[in-house]
Amino acid sequence: MHRRKARAVIFLTWEQKQKRLKWAKQHIDWDMVDFSRVMYSDEAYIVLGDNKFGPIWVTRSPEEVYDDSCVILKFKQSSLRIMVWGYYDYSIVL
Repeated sequence: MHRRKARAVIFLTWEQKQKRLKWAKQHIDWDMVDFSRVMYSDEAYIVLGDNKFGPIWVTRSPEEVYDDSCVILKFKQSSLRIMVWGYYDYSIVL
């Protein structure tokens, strides 16, 4: 046994879990071609200028202490939050 950080997971209600299970059972016989017809998408927030979300670690040499790629910008105004959305078209791989 080792002590580890708990993983963050999306909260799902009981009803949402049941719907996902039902969908999985209905599509249990799908093959790669069937799944290639599905578009997978997700969204995420990028938060700038707010350090209450924990430390951000970078890998750098001592000479890169103030390199633009190794610093986190701070703003005097409130945090800037950006929503990004993307998708993955599995049919391109096949």
